[in-house]
Amino acid sequence: MATRRLSGLLSGCAILTVIAASADTFYFVLEACQFAFNAAVNGGAIGGSLYHSGEYTLINCLVYSNSATYAVYADPSGWEIADTDYAIDMSYCTVVDNASGGVYARNFNGLGLRIRDSIIANNGVTGISWSPGSVGSGNLSFNDVYGHTANYAGQAAAGTGCLTLNPRFLDAAQRDYRLAGHSPCIDTATNLFIAFDLPGTNRPLRAGYDMGCYEMAPTPQGTVILIR
Repeated sequence: MATRRLSGLLSGCAILTVIAASADTFYFVLEACQFAFNAAVNGGAIGGSLYHSGEYTLINCLVYSNSATYAVYADPSGWEIADTDYAIDMSYCTVVDNASGGVYARNFNGLGLRIRDSIIANNGVTGISWSPGSVGSGNLSFNDVYGHTANYAGQAAAGTGCLTLNPRFLDAAQRDYRLAGHSPCIDTATNLFIAFDLPGTNRPLRAGYDMGCYEMAPTPQGTVILIR
């Protein structure tokens, strides 16, 4: 049976749902998207389709307040492989306050898991879980993974530059996941040659790049004039 390849770039979207025959191939690029208040058995925000397919690239995405086994879920077993090396490839994303888990990826045909310069925080039991089998590569680097019963599960493990610190959001209770001025995620990410953050602010604005989907704007410096 011929494989039908599907690809798409979705910007500024709300939710992705895919239900299709198992012969199809999916490779989605999700850039500057927000996923919130969704529910599914698996993959409350991404991956909760009839077939739990994978190969998702997420850039500058905010995933919060979703209900499922994991907010972002990729199980591409039984699917044709598209054009990437990763079941999930995530850069400058914030996955936060999803009650039943953050990110899960299962290896199939050598697909790996790559999460870089992202914040995975306060997602209940597990932050990141990876089941790579005997093949597939993992790259978990320069992330802040914090506030779970287990920050890492399966064969997922903190890589170079990873933190386990409170990310210090501006007002998490009001779902404001911008970084406060004393956040440890400021200036601790790397240059992935992505020029903007979620709302379109330039990266970087300070000495270095910030983890997560928001670049923290520096405090304006003004001139104080004393009048006597």
